[in-house]
Amino acid sequence: MDSMPPLEGMAGGHVSGELAAILRSIADITIDQKPKFSPKLHRQLVRAIVCRNYASPLHELCHLFVIAERTFGAQGIERLFWESGDATAPSFRQYFLGGTDCGAADISLIDNGVKALYPDGEFSIAYSRMPFLSALMEFLLSSLGYGEIDHVLRATPATRMEKSDVNGMANVLARRLYAYLATHLPAAQSQRKFRAVLSFLRQSAGDTPRADHIDDEAVLAFWICTSANERVEGDFRSFRSVFRLMVGVREALDAESQQRALAYAKPIGADIANGEIDPGDIDAAFVEAAFEAGHERRAPLDTLAASPAKRVKFLKQTDISAIAPIVETGEAAHALPLSLLRAQVMGDVQARMTQALRRGEDPHDLARLGDGDAPNHTYATYAVRLDQIRDGLEQVLLATLHRLLSARNAEAVTLMLALRPDMDLTPLAGLFEDYSEEEIVCLQPPAGDDRLWQILTSNLAHCPDLCDLLTLCEKAAKRITRKGFTGEGDSEDADAFAQAAGALVAIRAALTRFSDRLDRLAREFSGWEARYAADARIFKSHFQILYGDRR
Repeated sequence: MDSMPPLEGMAGGHVSGELAAILRSIADITIDQKPKFSPKLHRQLVRAIVCRNYASPLHELCHLFVIAERTFGAQGIERLFWESGDATAPSFRQYFLGGTDCGAADISLIDNGVKALYPDGEFSIAYSRMPFLSALMEFLLSSLGYGEIDHVLRATPATRMEKSDVNGMANVLARRLYAYLATHLPAAQSQRKFRAVLSFLRQSAGDTPRADHIDDEAVLAFWICTSANERVEGDFRSFRSVFRLMVGVREALDAESQQRALAYAKPIGADIANGEIDPGDIDAAFVEAAFEAGHERRAPLDTLAASPAKRVKFLKQTDISAIAPIVETGEAAHALPLSLLRAQVMGDVQARMTQALRRGEDPHDLARLGDGDAPNHTYATYAVRLDQIRDGLEQVLLATLHRLLSARNAEAVTLMLALRPDMDLTPLAGLFEDYSEEEIVCLQPPAGDDRLWQILTSNLAHCPDLCDLLTLCEKAAKRITRKGFTGEGDSEDADAFAQAAGALVAIRAALTRFSDRLDRLAREFSGWEARYAADARIFKSHFQILYGDRR
């Protein structure tokens, strides 16, 4: 069985591929064709590293280094860890009993381990701790490198070390390991916040935390419970920050669940009697979601901001600000729609309040929130704003298609089908008789053939659906006057439109799906007015706790 526990949930965020590979490689170390480290011991190592609980073990390891060097001579720690056999307490006990020179006054064997004597104190290590320390040494050698570890451990001869020297040596190793993990694990502050969420979920759900425990009400309850609680470590005042944190925890728990499922997965095949799973029973959407990289969600927005797409102003900055949280949140936006709505609307109020407080002004938004003089930015107005952005994005896509068709760019075909996937193109079939099979419309003619572009731009086949689309594209191209849309353009402009097309389609899909989710939610609430009024009272009351009533 795989001893590698799910890392994302344990770490509270993304764990680098390099770190995961190192941890997994330690589980693969064998002695006489058997694992050197037990699955339980390996899990303890993973937890210590990923949760950054390594200070005390490093201190023990440095004392064990001194003991090994004094006992076995030069390269003593290497001999102890690599010549003693499998990593078990009996193996280490036998190695010390069988090949030691414990007549030295500074080392002595005790009932359950070995003791090092220093001029300024003593330190004992049990045989039962040595297997874990052996695994920790393997990790240090793989992550920091043998040369760096050797330089730290052997800076001072072991025979001349005092207990205070060992403490300093352990601190040096801890600092170097901390620096290494800083680029491979979430920040320590993020991990503390992650654990605060897990603690809250255990108390509220009374069970092992799962992704589905984090719903809209859990997000709000966590913010209310922690934002004004000085006993909770971390700053949880910002509802937007709490929302992003809860999304991250939800995704980490979901990734952990999926990894466990994969670890115990059954083979796919037709032999159902022997436990194989029928491929037809597999949900393709689940498989895709299981391997979706978090950073890829923002890729469409990054594409628009990169060359050559940035030459054209496809979206206004205000529109991007409204769209970005939806795109970046991904699947969690549909699981936590009300939380995202609260983060955008109430979070905007909170942001304006904190800015007013920094300037020493009266935060008028607090007085208006929940009263008859409500801000213009409500749940209903936000939903309308998203619909307006979606309509505007549709026009941008049509204008983009017009520019790609004019430039005879192959990306036009992909975009056309994305905009109108159900368009009836059968009238085009007769125009490609030379290289089309019966009842198949070929939209990839041989290179250099102009017929496709003539048909698509002039509607030579009198295809009604195509005619309607071309008309809409032409109107949209004339209507939009932003940078990059005016004039005939050049080849670089065509490249900009080609690069942006797929990103715009992806953004439209995310926006459409979330807008539809809000529509369903509004129907559940019989409109937004009552839900907004109730939330406004909740947030106003808690803002008064956080910032004081400045009315």
